[in-house]
Amino acid sequence: MKVLHLTCNDARTGGAKAVHRLHVALLEAGVESRVLLGADEDKSDREHHVPRPLLWRAADKPMRIVTGHTGLHGLARPSFHLWRREIDAFAPDVVHLHWTYSGHSIPLTQLRSLSASYPLVWTFHDMWPITGGCTNSKGCERWKTGCGSCPIIADGRGTGAMLATSRDWTGLQWRIKRRALRRTELTIVAPSSWMAGIVRQSPITRGADVICLPNPIDTDFFSPRNRVEARRRLGLPLAGSVVVHVGKPHSIGFYEGRIVLFVQALRRLRETAPDLAGDVRLLLVGGGGAELLRSSGFDGIALGGVSDEGVLVDCFSAADVMVNTTQYDNLPGVVQEAMSCGLAVIASDVGGLPEMLDGGEAGVLADRSSPAAFAVALETLLRDERLRGQLGRRARGKALRSYEGRVVAPAVLALYERIRSCAR
Repeated sequence: MKVLHLTCNDARTGGAKAVHRLHVALLEAGVESRVLLGADEDKSDREHHVPRPLLWRAADKPMRIVTGHTGLHGLARPSFHLWRREIDAFAPDVVHLHWTYSGHSIPLTQLRSLSASYPLVWTFHDMWPITGGCTNSKGCERWKTGCGSCPIIADGRGTGAMLATSRDWTGLQWRIKRRALRRTELTIVAPSSWMAGIVRQSPITRGADVICLPNPIDTDFFSPRNRVEARRRLGLPLAGSVVVHVGKPHSIGFYEGRIVLFVQALRRLRETAPDLAGDVRLLLVGGGGAELLRSSGFDGIALGGVSDEGVLVDCFSAADVMVNTTQYDNLPGVVQEAMSCGLAVIASDVGGLPEMLDGGEAGVLADRSSPAAFAVALETLLRDERLRGQLGRRARGKALRSYEGRVVAPAVLALYERIRSCAR
C-alpha cells in the first residue's frame, strides 16, 4: 500500500503534528507513506518539500496577490503542476489531503482531476472546507446556507485562514467549495464525532462518505514520567500545586476568548480559595506567556513556544492539572498529549472535547463562558489528590484505547483498502 499525504503545513509544528503522527503510525504498520509539504525545507526523505524555481514563483504571484487581498483560497496555483508531477511519479494507491488553505497546497480547482486518477481521502481538521473562509464558525450557522454577510468580516476581524477585508467574499468562497466538492469523488475523515455531525449537515458535502477516525498519538512517548524529576528539570518547586496551560507556539492567546476566561477563573479561585491559590504555580507554554503570567497575579514559569516534545511530556508529568479554556475545537492534540501522560484535564464543554473526556468520566468539563465553573473545577481537583489520580488513569486508558497509533493505523489502513477496492 502506497499513501501520499498532501498538506500546506510543516508537518512537525502546531496542529499539523497530526499529519506527521499519522504518517509515522502508517510507516510502523508497514505502509509506504510519504508526505508532500508546503513548508520551505524537507523534514526527512519521506516528508518532502517540492521546490518552486523562480519562474514558477512568478507564475504563482498573481494568485497570491488575489488571495492576500480577498482571502479567497484554493482558486488556482500554476506551480501545482510540480506537485502533480511528484504525485504521478510516486503513483500512490491513495492520496490523503489534510490542510489546503494556503498558497502552497492543492487548489480546489484540481480536486476533480486528482480524484479521477487516485482514490481521494480528505481529513477535515477544522471547518474550513465547508465554510466561506473561517476555520471554526464560533456558533454562526451561515455555513449551512451559503455564508455571505459574515459577522466576523462585519466586525473588521480576521480568523484563521479568513482575512479582515473591506469586501465580504465569504459567499463566493462557499460557492467555489460547493462546486469543487460536488464534482469530486472523495471520502471525508472527521477526527471527532462532533466534526462528523457538522460535515453531514453541510450542503457542500451533502451525500459524501464521512468516516470518524481520530488522529493518532504515540502513547509510548507521551507517557507519565517521575513528577519530582520533571519538576527539577523545569525549575519548578517540588512542593505546591502546578497548573499547566498550553497555547500556540507564536501566541498563547491565539484563539480569542480562551485567555480572558483562564485569567478570570484564576482570579475567581484566588477570591474563593485564597489558602489554596497561594500554593499554586502556573506553567505556561506558548508565545506571550510572560504577559499572561504577569496579568494572572500568580507565580510560575512561562516557557514560550516549545518545539521539543520531551519538554512537553515533562510539563504534563510535573503538573497536577491541565486547563484548556478553548472556545471551539475539534480534537485538540494538546489534550490528547496530556491525557496520554495521565494528567487530569479541565476543558471547555465544546466541540470534540466531551467525547475525548468520555462525557466527564476521564476529565472535567466546564461551561466555556463561566469563569466560576472553571474555578470550582480547579479548586475541586487541587484539593482532591485521589480524584486527580483517578481522572488521570482514566485519561491514560482512553488514550491507549482510542488514540494509540497502533490502534488508529489499522483502522485508517482498512479505510484505504476499502476505497481502493471500490475504485478498482
